[in-house]
Amino acid sequence: MESSRPAGGRRPKNASLGDGRLLCDVCGAPAYEARCKIICRRCGYTRDCSDP
Repeated sequence: MESSRPAGGRRPKNASLGDGRLLCDVCGAPAYEARCKIICRRCGYTRDCSDP
């Protein structure tokens, strides 16, 4: 069975699960979107929509 992850085993930055759920860039935990921000539910990392 093939894996959807790259050969290095890490998900690419801004990864999302195939069903639209977002993942944290730092810890890989589920994140949510609120007013142009993506906020991690575990570590609290916040990414703004204007970030590259």
